[in-house]
Amino acid sequence: MTYNDREGNSVPSLKDMARMLGGQISGDYVLAPGPGHSTNDRSLKVSLGGPDGFLVHSFTASDDPIRCKDYVRERCGMAPWEPREGNGHGQQWNDVTAEYIYRDADGNPYLRVQRTAQKKFWQHHWTGSGWQKGAPRRPRIPYRLPELLGADPTRPVFIVEGEKDADRLASLGFLATTSSGGSNGKWTAELNSHFAGRIVRLLPDNDEPGPKYVEKIAEHLHGVAASLRVVGLPGLGPRTVSGGRDVSDWLDIGNIGETLEALADDAPEWSPPAPKDGWRAHVFTAASLKREQFPAVAYVVPGIFPEGLTILAGRPKVGKSWMALDVALAKAAGRFVLGTIKLEEADVLYAALEDNRRRLRFRTSKILGGDSWPERLTLTTKWRG
Repeated sequence: MTYNDREGNSVPSLKDMARMLGGQISGDYVLAPGPGHSTNDRSLKVSLGGPDGFLVHSFTASDDPIRCKDYVRERCGMAPWEPREGNGHGQQWNDVTAEYIYRDADGNPYLRVQRTAQKKFWQHHWTGSGWQKGAPRRPRIPYRLPELLGADPTRPVFIVEGEKDADRLASLGFLATTSSGGSNGKWTAELNSHFAGRIVRLLPDNDEPGPKYVEKIAEHLHGVAASLRVVGLPGLGPRTVSGGRDVSDWLDIGNIGETLEALADDAPEWSPPAPKDGWRAHVFTAASLKREQFPAVAYVVPGIFPEGLTILAGRPKVGKSWMALDVALAKAAGRFVLGTIKLEEADVLYAALEDNRRRLRFRTSKILGGDSWPERLTLTTKWRG
């Protein structure tokens, strides 16, 4: 397909652009050095489309998008842009600095998001023959869906707050995605199925909406994803004129992909905060129960009495009190009980609230015979209500 600018001039193909810019093709766009950058740099993204025939986006916050467009025109032998007289509608379209195409599972166009120099975002849906204003009236899909579906299901997927950051991470070899609208678009349940059983890493922007947005995603994916972690980026300061709030800014200040991988691996598993009080504190899903890890059961008497509450029940005068005292003595002394069960020595409190000291001494003598009486057993015949 051939692209032309608003004047009808032909725009070079992606292959020619990659060659003239000293970059490389990645999917349906070119990654190349930005103006004034080294030859190994890949911070400039160029795709075909829009009124100028091409769109640019720089992953470096300090690069001006208008300068980047002029740079591409110059390197690719295109005529420089000149303002046109008219009602101003052309200038509105000229403000588009980046374009992101959402594709369905089959790779077909689905949603187009255009970003302007004023950070406005326009959405258009694919009709089958062209783009029409407005988001699709169909289920929402995550950005870069074909790459997500084609990836190894055990490979971690990073969810960020915008298409720019998803593309930046993808350029470094990460599996990355986002949802249209970022924190303003909200995360809806129809997106969840694409992350079932996946290893998910959430990267919040360092601004007020960022953590709240990520928290909502985590609530949706808890019990759906196999693993869910929120990754903090150390050294990412507050938002300033020159940037500083998202993972692209974090990479721009000198951090590398290997550091991000290490931070993601070390981040703790996310779990929903427990409600402060009430019955909701004890509510959980079957899916979360399946994933929960429990420690091995600890026993007072191996295989018989676990730690916690055990009730000895039976008819009167069958030996319940004798058995309880025998276990208490054995536990306090680290000796055998019930014939062949050796207990680990520990401190024991025996509250014999239906006995007296005379009976306790008699029964202890019967049980221990000539053995020493343990210091680690504390007894009482009264207890506060």
